[in-house]
Amino acid sequence: MSGGSSGGESDAVLAFIREQQEAVLQRAIDELRSCPPADLRGVAHAVHGTLGSYQLDAAHEQIVTLSAVLADPSTTVEAAEEARARTVATLVSLQPALHGNVAS
Repeated sequence: MSGGSSGGESDAVLAFIREQQEAVLQRAIDELRSCPPADLRGVAHAVHGTLGSYQLDAAHEQIVTLSAVLADPSTTVEAAEEARARTVATLVSLQPALHGNVAS
């Protein structure tokens, strides 16, 4: 592929990724908010891959942190829910930076 990215993505692919970032982040937030506690680890894993694929690096790192909490066998349900709430709040705070990345 040709283009200006060091990762080999074409300009068209990079534009597509930018256009989808806001919606992808919103879906991740919705999935994290709505999943039952028993599914949180699996949802975090799926969201982690998606956010990385769409180059949402700051959001991706938040999921890394959440996943570490969830992977710790000593984490209580309450601590997992607190980590979920912190993660969702941080992801929400990232949304304004993406506003306007959609195609017109």
